[in-house]
Amino acid sequence: MRRILNMKRNRKNGIAIVVVLCIAAIILALGSIYVKIFTSTAPAAKLQYDRIQADFLAKGIQNIALYKIKKYPDFFIRSYRQYIYWKRTKTDSSLPKLDAKQTQLPMPYESFLGNGSGLKEGILMGDYTSDFIEPLGHPTYTTDISLISSKDFQTESIEISVDLKLSDKRPVNNYKIVVSGELTKHE
Repeated sequence: MRRILNMKRNRKNGIAIVVVLCIAAIILALGSIYVKIFTSTAPAAKLQYDRIQADFLAKGIQNIALYKIKKYPDFFIRSYRQYIYWKRTKTDSSLPKLDAKQTQLPMPYESFLGNGSGLKEGILMGDYTSDFIEPLGHPTYTTDISLISSKDFQTESIEISVDLKLSDKRPVNNYKIVVSGELTKHE
């Protein structure tokens, strides 16, 4: 009888060991699957994080450009038109040339953007303080602003393009935004 009780007790102990080993195997399998998924998605998550940071930086630069245009609209329009006319005179010899004072470098439009004749200054052209962009490292970017055709001078559209490169190993990303406005007469 004692022998039968010992056998039952041994069987229970054996079943308990089997159950513990099965649970441990399941936990080990789930853990290895989790580690595999985590290691395969970590590079993609880093890339998405970098992309989100770049998107926000480009959007911020575009907003700064819009603010600058709104703050100095006359200067922007006049300097942009002078710049475009100057570029056209280089290819079309029938147009009257600008005088030497009007073509001094940097031209007003280039100063507005922060580039020209070797200059690279201003928030729109990549000149920033370290606390402005600290989490991103040292990205390089340039901004271009252009007016898009208007309909009988009743509508104005401005395209702001930002070329952004987060690091030397990354490609250049281009972000464009077009802002349209309608001119109204104040009487």
